[in-house]
Amino acid sequence: MNFKPEPIGGAERRREPRRIFHGKVLLRLGDGQQLETRGIDLSASGIGVECPVNLVPAASCELRLSLMLKDGSIHPVTLRGSIAYAMLSGKYGAFHVGIQFAGSAREDSDILARYLAP
Repeated sequence: MNFKPEPIGGAERRREPRRIFHGKVLLRLGDGQQLETRGIDLSASGIGVECPVNLVPAASCELRLSLMLKDGSIHPVTLRGSIAYAMLSGKYGAFHVGIQFAGSAREDSDILARYLAP
């Protein structure tokens, strides 16, 4: 029998490289509730945030954040997504929430791609 144990801490879910992002992220849930969260890391397909409350996986949300491009210009973006996971984290003293992007406006997605470009 071939058995391969999972890595400590669970399976790696990331499909793309992430960039550290510690900016403020305003999160609006499908029911209209708004939460101020803080970014942890960011990729083209999702973001990790510190959140003061536990969120339900698969819930839809909208995120508003500002990105500073390499030329120094700051661009507010609105991205749509859904909660992929939420877990209490002693490291952050809050819930670590992973949000997968889906259906964002092209202009905002383009700004995100420019921000993430090497």
